[in-house]
Amino acid sequence: AKLVDRFAEKKDLGGRDFKLRTVDDYNSILHFTVNDASATEIEYSCYERTEFINDRYHINMVTVEVEKPQETLRNNEIAGIYEYDLVFPHPKDGIATLAASGCLADMNALTELHLDQDWWLQGLVKNYVTNGRLYYASSDAAIVSQALVGMIYNINLYRQFNYTEDLYQTVYAGDWTMEMLGQMVVDTDVSMDGAASANRTYGLIHHSSLTYCMTYAMEQPILQQNNDGSFTFAYDPERMTSIAEAAYDLFFTAEDNVLRGDSQNLDFGTSEIWMTFNSGRGLFMTFDIGQTYTHLRGLRFDIGYLPMPKLDTNQQEYHVFCGSGLFAIPAHAPSVSDSALVLEAYSIYSNEHVKPDFFEIIIGGRLSENPEDYEMLNFLHSIKYFDVGFTLDQDGEIFNMLHRAVFTYENPGMIPRLITQSKGAYEKIEELANNIS
Repeated sequence: AKLVDRFAEKKDLGGRDFKLRTVDDYNSILHFTVNDASATEIEYSCYERTEFINDRYHINMVTVEVEKPQETLRNNEIAGIYEYDLVFPHPKDGIATLAASGCLADMNALTELHLDQDWWLQGLVKNYVTNGRLYYASSDAAIVSQALVGMIYNINLYRQFNYTEDLYQTVYAGDWTMEMLGQMVVDTDVSMDGAASANRTYGLIHHSSLTYCMTYAMEQPILQQNNDGSFTFAYDPERMTSIAEAAYDLFFTAEDNVLRGDSQNLDFGTSEIWMTFNSGRGLFMTFDIGQTYTHLRGLRFDIGYLPMPKLDTNQQEYHVFCGSGLFAIPAHAPSVSDSALVLEAYSIYSNEHVKPDFFEIIIGGRLSENPEDYEMLNFLHSIKYFDVGFTLDQDGEIFNMLHRAVFTYENPGMIPRLITQSKGAYEKIEELANNIS
């Protein structure tokens, strides 16, 4: 039987509107409606998902955008208006307030959700449990709206530099580390053609705004959960200093081999960092595969996909940072169990159809023709790491610490001082996390 038939029974919900409350124009991200004439491949795939769910449960899925989601839901509850079936909130704005308000159902308690299955991201199911309850979860249903921060590399250039190691197998063997990447950057030839920097080929192109993701890749979250379910600040000065030293060595040991720059998603395509990689003059690049994948379609050379490296081989697991794509269920939805049932089916369909379609678009070809790329992308998606501390770090004082130590001060030894200076910020984050009950 199909997975959706095994895990999410078919049910007639009477033809009613099934409302998902969102912010920030998430309707366009989830693609509930689409103009067939102008739809992209992924928009049409998401549209077909909505149509499947509408038909299976005899509903009309719609999104309702509000400016202040936590206030809207709370005010509606006070007024006795229970109209929302699902919540798809902004990843940072009001998350803690909404969870602490009593407005959300405990997803761990809903038997309609099979949170141990592949279509649910285990990194969030594990890390977002607060006092035994789970108010937010993320599934393959959110894959099109999520970050997937890792690295891409130019396979043609990799071969030109006479590298022969299969990097995918290196990753799977657990040997992809900061030291290995750093040595390859050092060994990369730099073509200057005199003084013309426009002809330079870089071993590494770094999107500087993704520096904080390296902290997570090297297994350092902001908060850690204790055995009793409480949260404490997790930054260990010694480990964070080691992480900063590894990052500093990567970027400054062969500084001429590294191009650093920043860009927002809207102007990424015209940024120096992307145009340099696009012209074939970058071996490795830190890259948000999930949010900026459309730029990959125009490349004239083959690329591969990698996680950001581990700190060293003593680190057991890779981690891909992700902080968005959260679903929640209102505690007073028209029917909490129906909300859970529809979300489960929505997630299963996404796992079987939308995710493969999305990866085909990233790869630029059929998955059957690129099985190793699909396997790697699926691996990166499966190891997405979610941190309650990131969600609560509203001003970025904590998660931007690595960037400040490495690039602002150019001194990894600043880490202990920066941690001390951030005491007020991390104590507030601890308090917010531990007030969610």
